[in-house]
Amino acid sequence: MDTSKKYSQGGTRGLMYRIRRSAWVRTTLSGLVGTTLGIILTFGTRTCADKVAKERTARMTTKMVMRHLNTTTTQYGKMAEEMKKTDSVFQYIYNLYPDSLDYADKEKAHEFCNCFGSSGFYASNKSTEKIFNSMATWESIKDKEFIDFIGTYFSLVDKMDAMLDETNGRRMALFYDIYTSDEFYDTESARDGAAVFIKRHDVRAFIVQYSFMANIVNMYAQMLKSLQTEYMKKVDLTVDDLYEVSDTVVYKANESVAM
Repeated sequence: MDTSKKYSQGGTRGLMYRIRRSAWVRTTLSGLVGTTLGIILTFGTRTCADKVAKERTARMTTKMVMRHLNTTTTQYGKMAEEMKKTDSVFQYIYNLYPDSLDYADKEKAHEFCNCFGSSGFYASNKSTEKIFNSMATWESIKDKEFIDFIGTYFSLVDKMDAMLDETNGRRMALFYDIYTSDEFYDTESARDGAAVFIKRHDVRAFIVQYSFMANIVNMYAQMLKSLQTEYMKKVDLTVDDLYEVSDTVVYKANESVAM
């Protein structure tokens, strides 16, 4: 019986016979298997490393954003306190109008004029919001609850900033209009200066608005604090965790190097 003819027919048995007979085929096949296995192992290891890197980036990004939010929340809390103090000064003179302005405390009358001339400067930092809206950050963050939380937080901040901008713009417009007037220029005391302000209807209307705004900012500051505290508990973060020195996220563009 011719064995070579028997296994020259196709099929698996014929293929295996030819592989056993040919040293070159065996060498090529073993090399191919080794290369394929190397690709699988390399790809699997790289996928695992990329997953760990993305998880670390997501964690660091979360802490970076929460750190910014913690600073923002603290700033708005302080601003709410300052607005309460200013409102109390405004209300003092407001309540003396129209018959008791001559009895106003000199220091409080002077403080009234100073408060009205203060623009209530505050710095609104949008850098973290821009970073969070970048594609790199969205790709690293998979927690829908975190994304919803950040969206709510930034929405509140944007609304509050818009209201503060409008209020401060109106206050400064009134201040410059009165401060540059002949009537105010001719005053000889803080009481007289405060009287020039409070006698104007638009100033009294502004003071009512400012009192309302002081309450709104205080409410918003408490809401921001509550949102931040609640979410940090969910993700098991403390304020100290937010300021760890080792937490640095660096986003790099992909670069191809021609050899």
